Amino acid sequence: MYGPEYGDEIYGERVQFRFYIEEVGDGQFNGTSVDIVGYGANFDTAIITGFLKDDFISFTKEYPKYFIIDENGMALEDTSSLKPRLIYSGQFNSNTGFFIGQWEFWANEMLSGDGSIVDIFTGTWEMTRDNM
Repeated sequence: MYGPEYGDEIYGERVQFRFYIEEVGDGQFNGTSVDIVGYGANFDTAIITGFLKDDFISFTKEYPKYFIIDENGMALEDTSSLKPRLIYSGQFNSNTGFFIGQWEFWANEMLSGDGSIVDIFTGTWEMTRDNM
């Protein structure tokens, strides 16, 4: 779900994705993710890298191309920007069977002096196992 930095028209909109784990070992995992439906869904396959420790999960989702969302909620490629990487973290709730957490996305990063300037966008997420 998109956070408040996206503005009133997008805040609260959702994107549904499917997450495929390809490797698991010592709490580390790799895989892929595909957006299925939702506001600004990016239908390119994203690469997943992360870890699970006890009930804490953290992973990054990196898309092959940078997209912006137009006024109709459609994702359009922006060739002037670097590939986007979203950072997810959360906890497993054994009562609901869901992972629930926060994500953030760094956009428009520019070098400035000894550091950089970046816009940070946030949101929330939840995930459960799909027994396909």
